[in-house]
Amino acid sequence: QTDGKLVWPGEDLAAALRSKCAELESEGFELRERIVELESAEELRGVRLEEECARRLAETAYLQAQIVAMADRSEQERAWHLAELENLRTELASASTGTSRIGDGEAEEGPG
Repeated sequence: QTDGKLVWPGEDLAAALRSKCAELESEGFELRERIVELESAEELRGVRLEEECARRLAETAYLQAQIVAMADRSEQERAWHLAELENLRTELASASTGTSRIGDGEAEEGPG
């Protein structure tokens, strides 16, 4: 008996265990809160990464469209230049034929 209370063997141990349990429960609660915070942070990070990925995909699609447009313009210009070259060849051939006819006295008079 202590201080008017009857103390049974093991009561101090039980009190110590109850105290330790309360301490562990408090620590467990704090850890669960921390886990929730970390999960929220990771979820937010995941959302940001998905948004960044979507932006990059849109940018890639835009750049691919620009490349296709540039290739189309290049092909059109190439076709125009080939046609222009063919016209010049034809003119050159006509001029060459006309020159030889002039030399032979067979050339027709031009406009004017």
